[in-house]
Order: sequence, then C-alpha cells, then structure tokens
Amino acid sequence: LVRNGGWEEKLNVTVSAGGDSLGAGPGFRADRLAPGGTYGAAIPVSVPAGALPGTHYLNLAYSHGVAGRPPVLADVAVPVLVKARADVPVRVGAPASVFAGDSFWMTAGVSSPDAAISDVTVRITPPDARFGPETRHAFSGIAAGGSEEAASRITTPADGITSELRLPFEVEVAYTDDAGERREDSRTVPVTLRPRAPLELAADGGIWIGGLFIAPYVSIGTLVGIPAGAALSLLVRRRRRR
Repeated sequence: LVRNGGWEEKLNVTVSAGGDSLGAGPGFRADRLAPGGTYGAAIPVSVPAGALPGTHYLNLAYSHGVAGRPPVLADVAVPVLVKARADVPVRVGAPASVFAGDSFWMTAGVSSPDAAISDVTVRITPPDARFGPETRHAFSGIAAGGSEEAASRITTPADGITSELRLPFEVEVAYTDDAGERREDSRTVPVTLRPRAPLELAADGGIWIGGLFIAPYVSIGTLVGIPAGAALSLLVRRRRRR
C-alpha cells in the first residue's frame, strides 16, 4: 500500500518485489497519485519447495516522480520466516488421578496459529478394554489462528482394582496441512487409577463413605439416608471442627 503524504501530485509510482529465493509477482504501477491518496495491490509470493528454513528477505523496489524532478528510488527489505512445517500445538487435559468406578473428562485441544489445516481427526484410546471403546472426533478443518477442542467421557472399571495403577492414555491427532501432506502426532498422557478407600476426602471438601458421596453442604434429607454409624462419625467430626 502506497500513500502520498506530500502536497504534490506523484507520478509513475511503481513497486516491484523479488529476491532471496522467494518468488514474487511483477508488482504494481500507478500513473498518478493525488496528495493524500493511496494505491495498492496484492503481490503473490511463493516459497520454493527447496527453501531452507530460516529468515529470508523479500526485497521491494519503490520509485515515484514529481514533475520537473528526477525520480525518487528506495528499497525495502521485508523479513519472512520460512518454517519446515506449520506448527499445530495439541493440548491435553485430564485429572492426575481418578478412583475406580469414576467418570471423568479428557480433552484434546488442537490449534493452528500459522496456516489452515483440514480433515482433522482426534482419537483418545484408553489403555484397557474395560474403559470402553476408542473415542474418535473429526473436524472438517481449522482456519489459521483457530482452534477446536474434543472431549471424551471416560468411565473407569468399578471392580478388580486393588492397587494404584499408572495408566497410559494415547492421544492421536491427524490432519492435512496447507501443502496437502498428511501429518500425524501422538502423545501419551498418564493417569493414576487407584482404589477408593473406605473414607475418602474429595478435592472440593466433600467426603466419600464407600460408594456414597456427601457434598460439603448436606441437607437433613441427605443425612437421613446415611447409616447411623456414618452419620455419627460426621457429627463428631463437625463438633471437633467447631
């Protein structure tokens, strides 16, 4: 984009681009540009397949003239960062540990800050058949600068867990990049599975008594459904806190 910031009319304004292994189009030309006026055009630039990753420079040659004076010439070097491939970060969210018989959410967020990608698939594979079938999510595409998130609800087995286990969940992401190549990425997310103790404190302040969960604020109706011994222990604990 060229803007005439002076008070004189500019003549024969030309801009051309090229150089340093970056192929560019012919540029553009304006015969006249009034004071305060602007003129511009898109210059297509291509990166050769054999270009080395790193910083390259696109050289712009600019010139304009004023009636009765020699033309003004200028060169502008624009740095362009060439990458071997587009960055596609993957973020995985899961609890550090879960109980036997629990249900929890595992999320996988895929973003593409540099370029548009298409045919995106996310597969979350539990390490054991007892967790249920593989969970697969598909997106038609992600625009440059955009992101998508896949969430899978995982249910752990309720029985047969007698000791703490370190379970690897496999998260696989596949997509087609802006060059038309199919890319795949995978990572392992460890989740600790452990049996529930007879009396277990929850992270939100509640309490587990066997398979019964009592919220931090319980009603009288909830306490009526608790066995007498358990209710007594809760009352004793509450009195000690006071």
